[in-house]
Amino acid sequence: MELGQGLNHCGAMGYVSGKTRNLSNQYTCVSISVVALSYERQSIIMTTNLEFSKWPQVFHSEQLTGTLLDRLTHHAHILTMNGESYRFKQSMSKKKRQ
Repeated sequence: MELGQGLNHCGAMGYVSGKTRNLSNQYTCVSISVVALSYERQSIIMTTNLEFSKWPQVFHSEQLTGTLLDRLTHHAHILTMNGESYRFKQSMSKKKRQ
């Protein structure tokens, strides 16, 4: 697998809900491969609405999740954002105007 130069973005991991929240084993392998290949070579931005403790539910394995988090968090800048969603705020504002 060859990755692009510079920056890899894995967006909205864990966003899907219900039965689809459990990603396929193939997706899990690809995610871990991208992180492993990028580790200490490229920057990665990972966005999610899940706290780390819930990642094993997505990746089906505490061991694989631990491997993934080990590489993601070594040299990481972790930003935790709490607050009102701008999308939710915007949709509520539109409903009030209607």
